[in-house]
Amino acid sequence: MMMDTEREQWIRDMKREEIGWLCLTDLKGMKKSPLVDAYNLRGLPDSFVVDPEGYIIRRDLRGGEILDYLSEVVTE
Repeated sequence: MMMDTEREQWIRDMKREEIGWLCLTDLKGMKKSPLVDAYNLRGLPDSFVVDPEGYIIRRDLRGGEILDYLSEVVTE
């Protein structure tokens, strides 16, 4: 999830960071997005893994930890 307010900036950020997974934004930013309260965002960057039912199952993974965790739990 990214908290950009401009679509073009969001796209540039995703390309620059080479994000290879689903990354969402509602383009409302940190101050206006209901996602801040829904997911108890404390600041950026933040990361979490959401299960198919919408529950957060891991949080605050950094760098290679994200890919390591996903490779353990995701089956093709």
